[in-house]
Amino acid sequence: ISHDLKTPLSSISGYVEGIRDGIAKDEDGIKRYSNIILKKSKELSKLIDDILEQSKTELNEMSIERKEIYSDDYLKEVLGDLSIDVATHNMKLDVKGQLPRALISIDIIRINQVINNIISNSIKYSKSGEKIEIWVDDEIDKITVNIKDFGSGISIDDIPFVFNKFYRGEKYRNTNISGSGLGLSISKYIVESHGGNIKCSSSLESGTTISFTILKI
Repeated sequence: ISHDLKTPLSSISGYVEGIRDGIAKDEDGIKRYSNIILKKSKELSKLIDDILEQSKTELNEMSIERKEIYSDDYLKEVLGDLSIDVATHNMKLDVKGQLPRALISIDIIRINQVINNIISNSIKYSKSGEKIEIWVDDEIDKITVNIKDFGSGISIDDIPFVFNKFYRGEKYRNTNISGSGLGLSISKYIVESHGGNIKCSSSLESGTTISFTILKI
């Protein structure tokens, strides 16, 4: 739970510090940072509400509020925001190829949460200076978002369990790396609630790829 709370909270703190320290120097830069802070605040508020609900109900009662949007418009915005987050960790977000234009129906804040969770994990288990690659496959009835890092990877024994609640791989159980083990479990629920699926491919010291699908309308 702390991992999912800290992700948007750290972003808000980073953008506030950016304004305070003069990184966003002109009016347009300050406006852009302020808009991102507002968006992250709304995401955090909704996430806190969900965690409170989760203490009383099962995860399958999470609400999904869909909106129709074109996939390229959505992804350009969310990945543009995330590229700034990634850069603060001395890493690069590398979008490969063209983003397909398809009409999709998604809960924008929830899918943002999925992408944020995946990229947050990529940052956490990668070294400074590495990159995170993203590419989107355009298929007949869906798009597939692929997010690949070049970090420490996951053992073949752990892969079947990475989407389980509270699960952490054997390699990381006694480390100082923070995380509740809820991020990917919540992401799986959100993706499946949209009619999609999510999978992981990885090997130790070779990085990890998380892929999830979104159905076209």
